[in-house]
Amino acid sequence: MNTKYQLRRAETWFLISYFSLWLFIYLASRFMFEMTEIKLQSGLLKWVAIGISPVAIYAALRTGFAEKAKWYGFLGYLLGYSALLTFATQYMVIQSSLLWDSTVKEQTLATVQIIEVRKVFKRKLGFDHTEVTILRNGKFMKMEARPYAYFYLKDKKQLDIKIGYSEMGEYVTSISSSTFVEKTVARWLHLKDMVYRMRWFVGVIIIIVAASLIKSIYFPDKPGGEKRK
Repeated sequence: MNTKYQLRRAETWFLISYFSLWLFIYLASRFMFEMTEIKLQSGLLKWVAIGISPVAIYAALRTGFAEKAKWYGFLGYLLGYSALLTFATQYMVIQSSLLWDSTVKEQTLATVQIIEVRKVFKRKLGFDHTEVTILRNGKFMKMEARPYAYFYLKDKKQLDIKIGYSEMGEYVTSISSSTFVEKTVARWLHLKDMVYRMRWFVGVIIIIVAASLIKSIYFPDKPGGEKRK
């Protein structure tokens, strides 16, 4: 077994392990938290970027030499890999810290007032999350909930929550004021809302696919050629 093959196998296992860990943290955080208030630590992004730099440099060189890229190609790969790994790893650091604290630290039961519930749009096709402004102990807090939460929180005036504190921010693990039925209906409303917003995009994709099929069947590249079924 040569060194080159061993190196490629190591790369494959690294990618599988990294993605699996990211996916596990993502799913665990979605299962655990109803809402979060992220307070980024000073310099966290910088230290994450420094920490992943060896991997980003290696990936850029590996891809650049494989593609026989010019110098600006290497630079593009480096910037792309650095951005992807930095933000993905920062997400893992933040969420894993929240998950750990929610497991080992006690949480508090509290009743909070809802000041505002709104959709936060990150793209034209839909909204990225629900921003919930609450009043707790005389302090206003803006918390981030999942997109479908808008549909079961928008008409509520107060919530009974279980809230905890972490160095990365505060988190809500339970909202007793909302029932399973309410959340199920909210998920359905969010799905319909998303389909409605994506209708033009889906329509364009259908038209492009239909046009390519019609061309390949009825308008072959070679005139007089046999039409494909």
